[in-house]
Parts: sequence; C-alpha cells; structure tokens
Amino acid sequence: MSSLFIDSSLWANPAPTDGRRISQMVILMGFEFFMVHSGFSMAVMPRKISLLVFFPAYGLFAFCLNTMMPDNTIMWIYLGVVLNRMRFAFHHNSAEVMQQAQSYSVYAAAVYFITMIGSVVMSSNISRMGLTPEFLAASNYDPPIGGFFKQQPQIAMCAGVCYYVMLALHSTVTFLAGLGNRQKARKPLPPPP
Repeated sequence: MSSLFIDSSLWANPAPTDGRRISQMVILMGFEFFMVHSGFSMAVMPRKISLLVFFPAYGLFAFCLNTMMPDNTIMWIYLGVVLNRMRFAFHHNSAEVMQQAQSYSVYAAAVYFITMIGSVVMSSNISRMGLTPEFLAASNYDPPIGGFFKQQPQIAMCAGVCYYVMLALHSTVTFLAGLGNRQKARKPLPPPP
C-alpha cells in the first residue's frame, strides 16, 4: 500500500530532489515482473523445486537488479517476500489454502501484465503530471535502464498505481468475503433456559 502512495505522489507532485526516487520506482516496477513471475512459479511448483531451484534463480535476478540501486532495497524486498512464501514449503497447508495462494499468484500476474501492456498501449494518453522533460532534466533523473520507461517514467508510474490499486481492491474484497463467510458459519447460541 505504501508503494501505491509513493508511486502516485512521485508521479503527480515530485520534488526537485526526487529524481533518484523516481528512478528507483521505475526499477522497482521492472523488478515486480520477477516477483510476480516467481510468485506464480513458486505457487504451482513442488516445494523442493521452489526452494532449491526458484529461490536461488530469482535471487540472482534480484541481485542483478539490486546493483542498479544505491542501496539493498531490492534484495531486502526479495528476501522478505520469498521467506513469506516459503512458509508454504515448511508447513502442510490445506488444499484450500494452497488453492488461494495459487489463485492470488495468477491474479497478480494477470493484473501486472494487463496494467503494463495497457499503460504502454495507452502511453500517448497518460499524463506526465509532474514528470515533465524539464523537471526530469533538472532533478538528475537517470535510471540505469534504457527503453520506454527511461524515456517516459509516467508509464511505469501509471502501471504501478493501477497495479497496486487492483491488488489492494482484491485483498479488500477477499478479506470482506472471508468475514461474511465466517459470520454465516457461526452457529447461533441456544436460547437461555
């Protein structure tokens, strides 16, 4: 949720000293591709393969992207998220819990690709807001990546805002549906004698 706020505030109203933070958010949206992909792979593959193959393989991608950052943000995010996912490798969860994890991974991957592709296709209609060429030049915006996101960071920012809003909505709806199901499952107390 904090990524949503940071992403939208950097896009709409960046400060003159935010060039580095904008670069970091653009890199983080690229890194999210690996996180979504690893989440899907780890959710559908057997536990041992997830632990012995995917954890180090995606860790290598995380390490490479981490070299583009001035600090170890990407490595900390990767380790935190993957360790959270690994709890499924060490616990015997019910089929329902595993199905929910797999469904969420598929949903997150689909939303990521739809928001990225949609943002690129609609790039001519996406407002620069505060990310004008003059501002980017004055703020020392220079991410160590090339291509579309370097030239037009508002595309990555727009995709990030849409992606995190969709994930937050999904989590909220899932949580509220779970509350409703628990309310229905409660047995009424017998009347007092």
